[in-house]
Amino acid sequence: MFDLHLFRGTEQKTVTAVVVLTLAFGIVLNTAAFSVCNALWFRPLPFQDPERLVMVLESNARGGYARLASQAGLEAWRGHSRSFETLAAISDRGFNLGGGGVNDGEPQRVRGAVVSPEFIETLGYRPVRGRLFLPSDFEPGAQPVALVGERFWRSSLAGRPDITGSQVVLDGEKATIIGVLPIDFRFLYASYHLVLPLKPASTAAGREEHNLQVVARLKPGVAVGAARAEMDTLAKALEREQPESRAGWTTRVSPLKNEWMREARRMYPVLLAAAALILLIVCGNVSNVLLARAAAREKEMAVRMALGAGRSRLIRQLLGEGMKLSLAAGLLAVLAVSWLRSALVAAYPEMAALAVDWRVMTFALAVSVLTGLLFGAGPAVTASGTGVSETLKQEGGGVLRRSGRRLRWALVVSEMAVAMVMLTGTGLLLKTILNLQWVDTGYRSPRLLTARVSMPASACPKPEDRAAFVARSAEAVAALPGIEGVAFAGSAPLSAGIGRLKIAVEGRPAPPDSDSIAASFTSVGPGYFRTVGVPLHAGREFTVFDRAGAPAVAIVNARMAELLWPGARDIAERRIRTGPQEPWLTVVGVAADVRQDLVRPPFPEVFVPYLQRLPETVVFAARTSVKPGSLAGPVRGALARVDPRLPVSDLKSLEDLKADYLPAVFVGGLAGFSLIALALVAIGLYGLVSYLVVQGTREIGLRVALGAVPRQVLSLVLGQGIRAAGLGALIGLALSIGAGRLLAHLIPLIDAGDVAVFLSAPLLLLSLSAAATLIPARRAVRIEPAAALRGQ
Repeated sequence: MFDLHLFRGTEQKTVTAVVVLTLAFGIVLNTAAFSVCNALWFRPLPFQDPERLVMVLESNARGGYARLASQAGLEAWRGHSRSFETLAAISDRGFNLGGGGVNDGEPQRVRGAVVSPEFIETLGYRPVRGRLFLPSDFEPGAQPVALVGERFWRSSLAGRPDITGSQVVLDGEKATIIGVLPIDFRFLYASYHLVLPLKPASTAAGREEHNLQVVARLKPGVAVGAARAEMDTLAKALEREQPESRAGWTTRVSPLKNEWMREARRMYPVLLAAAALILLIVCGNVSNVLLARAAAREKEMAVRMALGAGRSRLIRQLLGEGMKLSLAAGLLAVLAVSWLRSALVAAYPEMAALAVDWRVMTFALAVSVLTGLLFGAGPAVTASGTGVSETLKQEGGGVLRRSGRRLRWALVVSEMAVAMVMLTGTGLLLKTILNLQWVDTGYRSPRLLTARVSMPASACPKPEDRAAFVARSAEAVAALPGIEGVAFAGSAPLSAGIGRLKIAVEGRPAPPDSDSIAASFTSVGPGYFRTVGVPLHAGREFTVFDRAGAPAVAIVNARMAELLWPGARDIAERRIRTGPQEPWLTVVGVAADVRQDLVRPPFPEVFVPYLQRLPETVVFAARTSVKPGSLAGPVRGALARVDPRLPVSDLKSLEDLKADYLPAVFVGGLAGFSLIALALVAIGLYGLVSYLVVQGTREIGLRVALGAVPRQVLSLVLGQGIRAAGLGALIGLALSIGAGRLLAHLIPLIDAGDVAVFLSAPLLLLSLSAAATLIPARRAVRIEPAAALRGQ
């Protein structure tokens, strides 16, 4: 039987409680991190027969990778493929939810989607109320119907029991709610408040627009490889039959789970590794506590050995005691994770996939056993190596032998090295975020606030209605205090999409159908470039006279100008068009290059007057004299007063747009883990130096009696801590180089060779170590020589 020595006496109980709670903290972090990975990696997707679900993606050799398919492509696949039971599609959409019907509040912009007839059934969802779509709901001219998400129903529609059959106003038109989708309804991490039927596109251009995510269910017995081969053959056949629209397009069939986990594969392993490193630091701290306890038990071990207990039996006993501590901590950790999971699901029911299942329980048990071995092995071997005769001859006790001291130093140095790895990883990530903020986007206005308004045909049926709303809105915003200038465009800065433009230049042969340019095509209003701070290299800006009925004009950026007219100095009055059916555009200016993607260089852009190409969405860009965020409320109010039916959304500054490039949960999680690691390392170093001061009281008293001044004593004690920290930082720095390269591989935005991070991380660690050592060092200075010598 193992001795329960650690569980007797008030002091032992206190030590035991501290150890168990410390271990439980480390195991909780690891178990919680694993439960997230378990839900993403090991548990099946929450769909019916998820192993048979695949995504059909499209790519273009000239335009780069594209996830989305077109309606025309989807119809061709349905007519020719033999590998799938069903082919379904979803397209993200935003809807203006008006203040009518069951929505008694103010108009708002809500996230939604349109889906093909088979989509919801393909995934295997069932409504919690009402019914799903019928084939007749997808026919042109059918009465508008909608499904609502359960969370949206409860939060925004008051959870009305009579919701089915009620009406909501979407984009100015009434739609009947026919059912409520379960709270876990989602696709590729996106959840939706409203889902409507996908109606066939009314134009040929609309049918060719790549805006659909396609999911398919394989027929029984059909492998992914076979489906992939069939779709490759079909893509080539479609290219031969439809060279104008299908040239260069290929397909890719991928298991749905692979696409579902695309981002998780990069982000979550980093957090899981960070949690594991924290557990190593926790084990180091607990080992140091047990080594201190082992020093107090040297006589006990010597007596046991004198009575015939072998060293192996003592090691088993001590390891058993450590294992009991770790298993108790593991049980406490499982209970804590279960409670956290229940609290999370209560607040966010869609997180029910984070189950504490047998995998999580097995992981917690394995971590507990491994933890017991990690923190218990060193103290067990050290304490069991007690010399019987020397120890029994000692009058006192509790002085850790040299091997134990070396082990304690090794543990602290290891903790420092681990903390160094975490600190540099976090530093690289945070520096990347700062670098994104410092990227020269090309927009010279330091303070910009953007606001988006969608103008559906029901609210603005004619182009002149949209033009009038935009003009009145710009005037209303410009009249606000703190606004220096207002312009409008079809997209916000840093947000313009890239597509394929078949640009023809007047006077040259028409380009082949397969020859297109990856570029951006954006509508902008008068004074846009001046407002957002983009200089013109040549020509003029658009004016209020560049409206419908006036000659069609365009502005190109410098990259596009160089691409179309290499080396030309004067391109005034040259004409281009962006498609065979598009009008000729007279180029009236060349704008400086700006970034629409922070991690890619500027790409070619064509700008046309907003008043000549009036999209349904307008983004107002306001240059402010104060902090942009402080004007979000006034800008929203001014736009709402112009037309209360149209909700205002996405009020963001330029800094907000930059901050969207890395997930906040991931950044915050890694930064939080690093702060925890630093705190644990500081506690461990403080404990070690405090223990050494107590153990070295006689030596310090003797030094003071022989003439040592306080500064020398302070330097002696501080030097012990700084040496341990310095060695750990040096080892950790070497490890951090490899860890940084791995992190850069997972997150390409990161610069693994950032010298500033690799210099500042050791300085921070050493400063923290000095602070942790200072308190016991000052205590050593106050030791009275006479009292210290008498006490020994």
